[in-house]
Amino acid sequence: MPPSPQPFLRRPWQNGRIAGVPWRPLLLLGGGLLLLIFFFGQKGQIHQSRLKQQQSRLKGEIRVLENQETQLQNEIQLLQEDPGYREKVAREEWGYKKNDETVYYLKRESQP
Repeated sequence: MPPSPQPFLRRPWQNGRIAGVPWRPLLLLGGGLLLLIFFFGQKGQIHQSRLKQQQSRLKGEIRVLENQETQLQNEIQLLQEDPGYREKVAREEWGYKKNDETVYYLKRESQP
């Protein structure tokens, strides 16, 4: 028996069809499906770009918080070591006064 010209196909290739099924639309459908998964899937490009934007935003927030932490650490150090600064904070922020002092609160006129 002579070998068949297409030994791996059970049905012969006929006019752009394998076993009577057109292969081009199936190939296009499969390629389109792969593109959809690539762009819109759970790990697709759109999701990845959103994650990168979120990452850069969070890194910016971290920098701001680190700067605030440094400022607060400096203020803690001043409050612990500098009695003049402690007195200034107590007077300005908490309204403390010495026993023989009188504190006047001036009301500013609202500007038109």
